Amino acid sequence: MILLKTVGDPILPGDDGIVLKLEEMQVEELYHCVFDGIVYLFYKDSQNFLHCYEIGDKQVVSEIEEHPDDFKEIIKKYSIDVRSQ
Repeated sequence: MILLKTVGDPILPGDDGIVLKLEEMQVEELYHCVFDGIVYLFYKDSQNFLHCYEIGDKQVVSEIEEHPDDFKEIIKKYSIDVRSQ
């Protein structure tokens, strides 16, 4: 198992997986963690529901590993605007 950098104290990778400290997450703040070759995105909405997304594309994962502070811009670069389709 490969553990890589995490951003934000509420998200911590561990030997058994990713530990989330929901009480420490800010509402409407996007958090990410690279764990075992996958980027995980976590978002707590205004109703305190947790949303989790995975990105497994190797190019995206690699870019986020290299530039973790730019993860939002990297995700936008690879996103598809479904409204325009």
